[in-house]
Amino acid sequence: MASRLNRLEGSFRTYAPTPNLKFDVIPINALDTTHLVKPFVTAYYVYLEGCLDSSKLRDSLEALVIQKYRVLASRLTSALDYFYVPRPESISRDSLVAFEFSSNQRLEHTVKSAVPSIGHLNARSDQITLHPGPPDLGIFESPKRALDEYFQHPNQPELNSPILKVHVEVLSDATFLSVQIPHLVTDARGFETILRSWATVMNNSLDEAPSPTPLGWNPLHGLGDSSKPANNSELIPSGWSCLVGDSVTTLMEATLKEFEEEPVTKNMSLHIPSFEIRRLCREAQQDISNTTQLSENDVLFAFLVRTWAASCASPSSTVVHLSFPIDLRSQLPERFAVHVGVYLHNGVFPVPLLRPLTVAQLQGMSLGAVALEVRKTITHLTQDVQEPVVDWVLANLNQNPIPRGTDGLSFVVSSWRRIKFLDMEFRGATLDPLGTGGRLAQIGISSSGHVPARRVCVIECDDGDGGVWCGMDLPEGDWTRGAFGTIKRNTVTPN
Repeated sequence: MASRLNRLEGSFRTYAPTPNLKFDVIPINALDTTHLVKPFVTAYYVYLEGCLDSSKLRDSLEALVIQKYRVLASRLTSALDYFYVPRPESISRDSLVAFEFSSNQRLEHTVKSAVPSIGHLNARSDQITLHPGPPDLGIFESPKRALDEYFQHPNQPELNSPILKVHVEVLSDATFLSVQIPHLVTDARGFETILRSWATVMNNSLDEAPSPTPLGWNPLHGLGDSSKPANNSELIPSGWSCLVGDSVTTLMEATLKEFEEEPVTKNMSLHIPSFEIRRLCREAQQDISNTTQLSENDVLFAFLVRTWAASCASPSSTVVHLSFPIDLRSQLPERFAVHVGVYLHNGVFPVPLLRPLTVAQLQGMSLGAVALEVRKTITHLTQDVQEPVVDWVLANLNQNPIPRGTDGLSFVVSSWRRIKFLDMEFRGATLDPLGTGGRLAQIGISSSGHVPARRVCVIECDDGDGGVWCGMDLPEGDWTRGAFGTIKRNTVTPN
């Protein structure tokens, strides 16, 4: 894969029935081709304060996409081998705009009248609260497509749907962005780069937006050599499994059985104020007898999984495979070098905890004990340990490696707290005569695929006061049972 990536850099192709339409060919990073990433279409939900000009938002995004981040104007082939991106000179409003942008003006409405249940308005500073997830708020567009719906025309990619879809809802005092994109195109850190660059174009100029990485650049070049003895398919890294043969049947049967018992997956937003985070950290630190210092994220991971374990309907003997994604940009920095800040593709890589736990163990362990399991795994994550695992996974993509066993359940917690989403604003698009507005107040995410993500928790952003917002996809019944069933819910009926 790596050799093909390098060989195709900078090439282009032409397709009938539009022979004058030129396309760049952008090879996909091998990491993006794994089934860990590619099945999902993700939607990012962005809540901006103030009434913004949707025309200015569109024009600035179009300038960024056409002149710099052409990968965002791409169309996919059915083989998922390459992106086909029209070159800048071939794109115009009159011919081909390879992304979808729509907007809706509802200036007669305020946030309180149109979206009264939105968590940002109803968060409490003194207790943990549950709020409707973005897909249920009625203001955002949720992803409705699976990935294979993006490449219906393998031989004429210019006929396929654009990968980037943006919808804007403008109220009198707020603006909401729904950005849909296949997960194989970018991760949260890449989306932060896209959003910040968009804001830079909006507020300042296109020249000040950071230049993207070269088309076809592969930071993982050199990894994934299946001829290396260490990458023998039988030398499976600890915590990983391969989905081949009978294991595929085993996992699919378990998945189908679970969906028969609880078919609906529901997304909700959990708000944990700073007061509660400090309390949880004190409790967890007191639970452990050694001097290991737990981080806030260690404790939040432990709180989320223990709360779920006390709410789920699974038998107590059910094995739970816990994992979290890491960002290879920071884990293997020399591979990304100067391009780390503008690498848009996925740099995330899953890490299983050092040992799986059962539902009964999670229910019986203290908060500190579970947090300590997370801390031990993170301490173990040196570059010397992690790079060989990445190397092995890339060398064995045909074995469908997954960061869990083929039995039991999977529970994933991802933290975006290092990504400073709340630091950005789109003030250049404000319609306020005083020039105020445009600040990013909250961000969320959901995904769509043939099999919905379950037991996936994303600590999406800080709340500006030291607390956090967490989006969670769980079986619907988990929200009404046990510990989750006792958390205060804030739901407001529209006027």
